[in-house]
Amino acid sequence: MDVFAHFFWTYLVYWTHPKRFIAGVIGVLPDLCSFGPFMIGRLLRSGFVFGRPDGIPTYVYFLYDITHSFVIFAAVALFLWYVARPAVFLLGGWGLHIIIDIPTHTDAFFPTPVLWPLFDVSFNGISWGTWWFMLLNYGALLSLFTYLRWKVPHT
Repeated sequence: MDVFAHFFWTYLVYWTHPKRFIAGVIGVLPDLCSFGPFMIGRLLRSGFVFGRPDGIPTYVYFLYDITHSFVIFAAVALFLWYVARPAVFLLGGWGLHIIIDIPTHTDAFFPTPVLWPLFDVSFNGISWGTWWFMLLNYGALLSLFTYLRWKVPHT
């Protein structure tokens, strides 16, 4: 799923939490950490280019595996539970990111490595970039936002 939708879904899930913006940022960190360095370098070298990039470096795939694995997520969450228990709740944005990516990525482009590094398991879902899915996704986000805005007070 695109980073904006990841932010908005996490933000809406944390609607009543006072740190929902921080949770939203944490919800996009898996993509920012894996694609961010490459995209910044590409932007500086070539300017803004639409479409899928050619020649994605192997380090991007490695970072993607780390940031999109429930095994890594669970290890970080357990560590944080031990050292800073209140902060664990905000990590839910990261977990939600992985859950959302599982059915919205195909085997053709960055399938979500759910159990990496233990097992090479992924799910061949639908592409989040498909026009009808984008329409459905942002329609659902807008509907949920409208409902929450009018029916559920936030802090």
